[in-house]
Amino acid sequence: MFGFDEPKKLYGKHLVAYKKALKLTPRQKHILIGSLLGDGYIDFHRSAKQPSYYFCFAQTWYAADYVDHIYQIFKPFVGTAPKINLIGGIRPGLPKRYEVRFKTYAHEEFKYYYDLFYPEVDNKRKKRVAQNINSLLTAEGLAYWYMDDGTTPTSITGKKSYVISTQGFCYQDQVILIDALKETFGLDCGIHKDKTYFRLGFRASSNTLFLSLIKPYMHTYFDYKA
Repeated sequence: MFGFDEPKKLYGKHLVAYKKALKLTPRQKHILIGSLLGDGYIDFHRSAKQPSYYFCFAQTWYAADYVDHIYQIFKPFVGTAPKINLIGGIRPGLPKRYEVRFKTYAHEEFKYYYDLFYPEVDNKRKKRVAQNINSLLTAEGLAYWYMDDGTTPTSITGKKSYVISTQGFCYQDQVILIDALKETFGLDCGIHKDKTYFRLGFRASSNTLFLSLIKPYMHTYFDYKA
């Protein structure tokens, strides 16, 4: 269905030496922050030797070009090209669906972000918004977050609104996010109730500013969201 170019294969001491020299670039850090607010996540494995941290990313197969785009950005950290998998439905009873997924090498560069976004509470780790997100989130990161989780509802008068589906975060995290968006970018947002969850909506007065921030970084697959 899709052909993803394979990264260079390294093994043994050559792989160890290669990974030791790897560092995240500023752009990779910006996109990683946005992705961790969205569909990206860090997988953690505890082993007898040392803990391992992997960045993982997946989307529906319709967005394979976008997954490939993210893969190309993080390709220096990846040992295997994205794979297409058949997975269960979003909810019980819904049909199975195809997704495209990749994950990086295990690497210490991701530990810092794991600790930020997965704080330990009562000996458990759950994804949260980093407490210092206001100093981490850039316009580029905002664009990638929006591409992952953003929607553009249209009113009966044809006016677009811009919403980010943040239902995976608790109410306190929503407050951190709207404060960060205001402090960092001057964007005004509100928290909207979605059944028992919450999501963020940009106020109409901020729409022009919001679009000016994200449009330089939008992937063509998501042009419809802008």
